[in-house]
Amino acid sequence: MLDQDNRYYLALRLAQSLTERHGEDLLLCGLYGSAMRGTDTPWSDLELFCVVDDLCPLESLSFLYHGIHVAVTVKRQCELERLLTEPSREWPVLMGILSVLEPLAGDGDWVPKWLELGESAPPERFHNFLAKKLPDLVFESYGRVRSCAAGGDFDDLHPAVCKFLLEMNLVLCLVNRRWVTHDYFRGLADAAGFPLLPAGYAETAPALWRARETETVAPLAEKLFDAYLALLDDQGLLPRDFTDPAELDELL
Repeated sequence: MLDQDNRYYLALRLAQSLTERHGEDLLLCGLYGSAMRGTDTPWSDLELFCVVDDLCPLESLSFLYHGIHVAVTVKRQCELERLLTEPSREWPVLMGILSVLEPLAGDGDWVPKWLELGESAPPERFHNFLAKKLPDLVFESYGRVRSCAAGGDFDDLHPAVCKFLLEMNLVLCLVNRRWVTHDYFRGLADAAGFPLLPAGYAETAPALWRARETETVAPLAEKLFDAYLALLDDQGLLPRDFTDPAELDELL
């Protein structure tokens, strides 16, 4: 375990070591997460984000230090800039990191440039990505929530609810071309400020996260899912629901 001061000192020490080893190839090294916000506890992890020149040999790594998890995520400049302009599941994650990053080494002026680059990605690219990937998100996890509730599978019910809500959170980030800066429950609150949301999201999503009884979970999940489908329909993103086996031939 580490206290706040020693965790921050470790971040500075790692940034210094990376600079000494990689020099100008290290474009940026910064701190994010609870250690950056000053909300860390003795059990919190330490998260660094680095951007390096395309030919730099540095790779992402993780290790334990005094029992805490330390992660150094490394992106090469060309890879980062591609991910910022070609939306995928990583786009909101990277934008969320960059928006709160505290530079410790390298040139902090890169951060607003990369944020601007990510925000400049054409809306049609988000639409095209979602059109392909939406069947893999939310639908299965919603079905699992309803199956757990119907079958009395209390042990798996809440994990299924969390998966359902976090997948919806990801979709909402991409629909709105925005990002969240917190994980888990607080990420729902971040998303509640987006302009395009399922009706009642700000109330229904946290209520569903907190629910534990099947008689509460099932109707809340159904209400939120129906509102989610209505939002997708409004945005021209509702996936096709095949009803005739012969129609599937065009997919194969």
